[in-house]
Amino acid sequence: MRDHHLVDYELNVLLALAGRKPRMRWGAAYGQALEVLVGFGFAELDRDGQYKPTAAGVEVADSVCPPEPASH
Repeated sequence: MRDHHLVDYELNVLLALAGRKPRMRWGAAYGQALEVLVGFGFAELDRDGQYKPTAAGVEVADSVCPPEPASH
């Protein structure tokens, strides 16, 4: 049984969903990573069928790679 520790690839997919990294190409590993993120509650499907991070996913992304400060 897996715990809530994300492997590097899953974390990179989450960072991409949260806009901290460039979008990644869809593939088998990407799909599996999305399933893990959804299963752990870090991502969800929106009404348009697009994956997006949940509040918990954004919190993880922020802790690993804080968002860029807004420039004025």
